[in-house]
Amino acid sequence: MTDIEVRYSETDCMGVVYHANYFSWFDVARCRLLEEIGFPYPQIEADGYQCPVIDARISYGVPFKFGETATIYTRISQASAVRTTYSYRIFAKGEDPETAKPRITGSTTHAVVSTETFKPCAVKKVMPELYATYKKIEQPEA
Repeated sequence: MTDIEVRYSETDCMGVVYHANYFSWFDVARCRLLEEIGFPYPQIEADGYQCPVIDARISYGVPFKFGETATIYTRISQASAVRTTYSYRIFAKGEDPETAKPRITGSTTHAVVSTETFKPCAVKKVMPELYATYKKIEQPEA
């Protein structure tokens, strides 16, 4: 769970969060999840790997406005040997994720590449502990 306070600079001329900024929020939430499971992204990079986005999707419902706080729930929805999909549900802070409808939903899919060559790597092979953790916490779409 990641809280984001909407900054004025994130809003557009309509007074709502500019649509592309939600992807930055996804990045913050994804990095927070990695920290929580014991694999901070800076360490992944220090180990010689990067996780570029290879697919990104979003569905917009009720937009957020300056001064509101969003709560992002992030999960691993698919983990394979070569790619990982993170799913995001964004609610207003305080809303019950079990009963409320998310304002924004989305997903990002990431590959793992060598920092040196930018060639794809199998996470299962190069980071087996991370892969095992992904599989342990994976929550596929219902």
